[in-house]
Amino acid sequence: MKRQLGKVHRDGWATAQAPRLVSGQQLPDELAMPAVKSRQAERLRAEVEAHIQGGGTYLVITTPTASTRRGRA
Repeated sequence: MKRQLGKVHRDGWATAQAPRLVSGQQLPDELAMPAVKSRQAERLRAEVEAHIQGGGTYLVITTPTASTRRGRA
């Protein structure tokens, strides 16, 4: 007769939990607010437009349409 070493769930994991370090330092969230993302996008657009107006070269990358990707032309 085999001895069962604790309860095991169907996925194979035991019921033990990871330690909760409540006294440890909490890291800030890495999420950017929508206003910050919008400002970054506006700044990038202005830099690109200034580059083009200054005579800088650029390459337009085209992507296939959904119907072309599925094999329909």
